[in-house]
Amino acid sequence: MADNSAYRKEQAKAYGQKLDAICQGLPSYMVSYLNAKASNCRISTRIEYANDLALFLEFVRERNPLAKNLDAKDIPLELLEQMSFEDINEFQAYLDHGTRDDGHAYANREAAKARRMSSLRSFFKYECSHNYISHDPTVGAEKIRLKKDKMIERLDTDEVYKLLSVVENSRLSSSRSRIFCEKNHFRDTAILTLLLNTGIRVSELVGLDVRDVDFEDMAIYVVRKGGKTDRVFFNDAVRDALKTYIESERPAYLSSPNEKALFLSSRRQRMQVRSIQKMLEKYGKEALPMRHSVSPHKMRKTYGTALYDQTGDIKLVADVLGHESVDTTAKHYIDDKTEHKRRAATIKTY
Repeated sequence: MADNSAYRKEQAKAYGQKLDAICQGLPSYMVSYLNAKASNCRISTRIEYANDLALFLEFVRERNPLAKNLDAKDIPLELLEQMSFEDINEFQAYLDHGTRDDGHAYANREAAKARRMSSLRSFFKYECSHNYISHDPTVGAEKIRLKKDKMIERLDTDEVYKLLSVVENSRLSSSRSRIFCEKNHFRDTAILTLLLNTGIRVSELVGLDVRDVDFEDMAIYVVRKGGKTDRVFFNDAVRDALKTYIESERPAYLSSPNEKALFLSSRRQRMQVRSIQKMLEKYGKEALPMRHSVSPHKMRKTYGTALYDQTGDIKLVADVLGHESVDTTAKHYIDDKTEHKRRAATIKTY
């Protein structure tokens, strides 16, 4: 069902074109590496790898006199092989800051730097393992240490109900925003209820077609990371919210009776990830002004941690969220530390 949708095919085509465009500026040995990653990496991941390698080549052109007058795609592999771990450390310092397409400078977070370095290490490891080079310059370079004990960001029960109340009742301070939200409040309520009660990713949500909703079986069909179709069951609250939206509000946004997308924008097009993000930011500022942000991923974490709190079954949570490994679930969704602290506070030690 979901994996055969026209939206998914168009998305795959757009990703393919984006990757091809980046590869046009890369040397052939890097393109070969990216092609080899196709068997075990999603195309979106390969696009990230390609961008990271392109940035590394820009660094080489800026800092190495032998590459200064070369196009990035003409930089020979031998030149990269001659680099040392000190050069790689210099590249990590180079990653501290960047410049956006609009010319504005920004600071990279440690996690972003670590991801880019992971791409570079993977590339050099591939070249060495296939004997294209005999020396891996990333070996011996400093490794970025990420803090792993960061508190899991989620909403508590009261915050969830405040957010739902603002969405359901279209209570926004701006009259213009209020009028707009009154027009869409069945749709917005359905989106928020779906995110909070199933934990699906926002990319999975925007890809939903009407035919992917099975009211008889109380389930939706989503395309997970890697392109695998999965069935996610929903409760009565989701069923009621979806039915109300589909029957009462969605028809007003149909540009064609053959429209397949479940969630439509005021422009009568399939809603995109950014539009969902902006919608939640808007409601979050009104309902929870003390919160730094409200995002689709925070809804997913809220659902995952709440599900674990109710069941104590990490395998169940991993299956529902579509994780291949329970380690991912434990790292990003299970907040045992907070619960332990809460329990400790109730114990009379003296």
